[in-house]
Amino acid sequence: LSPGGIIGVTSFQTNEWMNILFETIRELRKDEPTRPSTFPDPKNWGSHDGVRKHLEKAGFKEVTTRDVESFIQVDDPTWFMDAFVKARNPGIADHLADFDDAELNVLCDKYAENIISRHPETPRRLRGVAIAATGRK
Repeated sequence: LSPGGIIGVTSFQTNEWMNILFETIRELRKDEPTRPSTFPDPKNWGSHDGVRKHLEKAGFKEVTTRDVESFIQVDDPTWFMDAFVKARNPGIADHLADFDDAELNVLCDKYAENIISRHPETPRRLRGVAIAATGRK
């Protein structure tokens, strides 16, 4: 960015779709710990202080952060399984690395079941809270 340029970033603090996915993985693989993600610095990007520190370290000033509530609507779990799980979204790819196709199908079935059990009525809206941050170069 040029001097004076503004950056805007978002990073999730928490989200229900990931929480339910990790609970489902633990349910299916009771004896295996959940792997730490190698997705870029997930713990430090999940707090206001962490996001602020990263932006300031990169030379941004006037850094602000705020919470933004968001939702993913999952009325059709099949669509969500295809778009999020089977497509191996980068945020979950490490956790699914050793799942073969048959295991991935079992995971998707159980994950969909767990989503529906928590949200039996439609619209099925899974809640997340993101950190929205801005800074000036």
